[in-house]
Amino acid sequence: MMCGVGPLAIRAAKNKGCNVFANDLNPSCFEFLQKNIRENHLSHKIQSFNMCGREFIRKIVSKEFSDS
Repeated sequence: MMCGVGPLAIRAAKNKGCNVFANDLNPSCFEFLQKNIRENHLSHKIQSFNMCGREFIRKIVSKEFSDS
């Protein structure tokens, strides 16, 4: 949540090999987050979302943990 343009998400996916859920409500940040994901060739490691933090936790994160 509140990842901005994704500096930590990019680093986690690239250097640590993590699968990352990156979310920011700000449309400008989200646009540049997606650009950074593409430019770093991490589309297979990072899923980006543009929603409110509460909605993100309820819909995305809780679903991922309940499926495992």
